Amino acid sequence: MAALAVAAGFYDLAGRGPWRGPLLLALCRAGNLAAGLQLGVWLGGRDPAPALLGPALLYGLYVFGLSRLGRLEDGEDPGALGDRPARILRALAGVFFALPLVGLLLPVTTVRGSAAAAILAVLAALGLLRAAARRQPWDRRAVQGAMGSALRRLLLFTAALALLPLDGGPAPPLTALAILAGYPLSHALRRIFPPS
Repeated sequence: MAALAVAAGFYDLAGRGPWRGPLLLALCRAGNLAAGLQLGVWLGGRDPAPALLGPALLYGLYVFGLSRLGRLEDGEDPGALGDRPARILRALAGVFFALPLVGLLLPVTTVRGSAAAAILAVLAALGLLRAAARRQPWDRRAVQGAMGSALRRLLLFTAALALLPLDGGPAPPLTALAILAGYPLSHALRRIFPPS
């Protein structure tokens, strides 16, 4: 947690930049998730599981790509847009495709939870790939729409992670449903507040 605090402080003080900012933000988000997952294992009386770093790493990669897309949305990244938004969206879809594979490495996941997480991850990835397949040239408005879609998929990512439990029981599906309940709200709020 001390390392997370240092990374967060550095991000606030000097974390701007096309690569440094997204990297620090990704480290903070991945470290936060890893700490929470490890704490859950520890509170459950089990030894720390290095495999839990896999989902945290994927989450960090997703946040890194999302932050890079956000820089394009805000016009903070110099140069023409070209196909950079599409490349980032394809990379974000790849993170979703990798999530079920990383779930197989977890110590005690259930088959039902793994299958549900895989279905949710694939559906999220397909939506990102559809957005990346845009035929018109990218402009700031299109990047803003892609950013909103990618941001809302953080909820899908979190719900898929919740479906990869370390033990059985009703809590993982209920947790995932509670997370997914926020999706319509986040979709509706985009009309009031910019997604990012």
